[in-house]
Amino acid sequence: MVSAKFLIALIVGLIPGHRLGTNDLHESIGTKIFEQKDAVVNGDLSTYVQLLMGYYNVKGLALAVVRPDGEVEFGSWGNRTETGDKVTPDTLFNIGSCSKAFMSASLGILMDDFASGRNTTPLPHELTEFGWQTELREILPADWKLEDTWASEKANIQDILTHLSGLPRHDLSYSRTDSAKDAVRRLRYLKPTFELRQQWQYNNQMYGAGSHIVSTYTGSYAKFVKNRIFSALGMNSTTFFSSEAESTGRFSQSWSVDGRRIPYPLPDESIDLIAGAGGVITSASDITQWLKMLLRDGQHPSSNTTVVPKAGFDAVTTAHSFITGGGVGTTSFSIQGYGMGWIRFSYQGHEIVYHNGGTPGISSSIAFLPNNNLGLAVFTNGGGKNQVADAVMYRIIGDVLKLQSNANATSNGSSSTPGLQRRQEKKVTTTLPLQQYAGTYSNPGYGSITFCDPRGNSSYCRAVLSNFSTVDSASQSTSPADNSSSLFAATNRLWCTHIRLDAIEPQLPAPNPDVNGDTFGMRTPFLYPEGYGADKTPFADTYGLGDNYIAVAQFVVQHGKVVGFGIFQDIRTTVIGVRKYAEVWFDKI
Repeated sequence: MVSAKFLIALIVGLIPGHRLGTNDLHESIGTKIFEQKDAVVNGDLSTYVQLLMGYYNVKGLALAVVRPDGEVEFGSWGNRTETGDKVTPDTLFNIGSCSKAFMSASLGILMDDFASGRNTTPLPHELTEFGWQTELREILPADWKLEDTWASEKANIQDILTHLSGLPRHDLSYSRTDSAKDAVRRLRYLKPTFELRQQWQYNNQMYGAGSHIVSTYTGSYAKFVKNRIFSALGMNSTTFFSSEAESTGRFSQSWSVDGRRIPYPLPDESIDLIAGAGGVITSASDITQWLKMLLRDGQHPSSNTTVVPKAGFDAVTTAHSFITGGGVGTTSFSIQGYGMGWIRFSYQGHEIVYHNGGTPGISSSIAFLPNNNLGLAVFTNGGGKNQVADAVMYRIIGDVLKLQSNANATSNGSSSTPGLQRRQEKKVTTTLPLQQYAGTYSNPGYGSITFCDPRGNSSYCRAVLSNFSTVDSASQSTSPADNSSSLFAATNRLWCTHIRLDAIEPQLPAPNPDVNGDTFGMRTPFLYPEGYGADKTPFADTYGLGDNYIAVAQFVVQHGKVVGFGIFQDIRTTVIGVRKYAEVWFDKI
């Protein structure tokens, strides 16, 4: 755990007796750095960044600043490859959920095309106009349907992009080979946890639905964004496709939360699915054009032509839904609202429009302060490092605006990274023989998954158990893994390669007539039984969760037979009715 004293020192930027020499500074640290008195990216900031990187094990970081006077500065530190190639302002990083702002902007552009008669594909005959209040059933009549009838009929584009659809994340419902259309058509099988417009809940699939709208009416979301945003702004290195990024020789490699090299998680085959929610790959150099455009309310920074129409720009950057009323335990932050791909709040009285991004292997933050004409972007090549990106961002904001240092300003309290609530429970022996829980389970929204008990002998189970055994044996744990009460599965989900269920103590009050099966804690790791990169030691990437569980799986037994299980983030809220109240219910087949 990070000590409060250390964090305070980092945020203030002063650690007595510790200063890095100039030889520690990477040469590619910006434009006009150390030559001008008012430089933002200066020696003090570099010292601060390197302290953060060392403490949090960040391999490489790049940043861009558009200053209030219009000047641009860059900073870059560390390595982009395990062989020591340095990060520069031109290094390419995936930016995760910071991509959502590009998706909402593209819809604003497309809406203006229809309003101006520039569209090439007509709207459905019963639809006379296309805007943020357009209902999904009208704009995607062949594909849109939700489990809840009223929400299915009434949900509009603004609802889904402001995370008011009523659906929780459901990030394990889609695979790496799904298309955006596949994911949209599967929404009808996913259970909501709130009514439409009742509660803000982050959901990546809805940004897939947005990209599917663009593809439906233009032919290709990726091509539309490239032509109308990337190329229009001169972001010539920015792309959705890792193959294109790799061909430049400037694409950063990725590292896990724990510092192991991992593969890039979003291959080209997954881009149709994830482009709208998290697919953009860009550099500090390129992103300055995006930041300048944002600071000009959608206008091109040099030609004064419109890139994002003003109506669309205002719609996506205005907060429409309520996230939280408190700002990380400090009065420095206002309440936080969500626009469409942007979070809006104030920090020490200064309005900020912001989003962060996180996937396995990257962490990023992008923000602009419209009333101060300040834009910032911070990219790192490590998963789970958003506290670093945010700390650097707030340090720069404080330096530029001469604000009081705030040791709590390392996060705005929201998260866009994949994953559910963390849990850690004591393992127990199952009340039923473990073999009774092994087998194949199915849910129409999630597909099928086959769990193996430790004695499973099919070719599938032998392979699955071998992978877990290899990784467990190589673990740094002082004691061998206890697998006697665990179930194991392989999967092709985008955010994990395997699933492990460990029997834990019952979570529901007893007696409970609906539950006489066992309770399991759920983990969803990426397993690398052959290691990755230069290090061939087997390992698991748990995205920083360690031994914690992301959810609880409650099995139900009827007449001595296992009939299925439900997945809960907080099972203690449910007293009876596992099948009814579970966020996801799997039938045993």
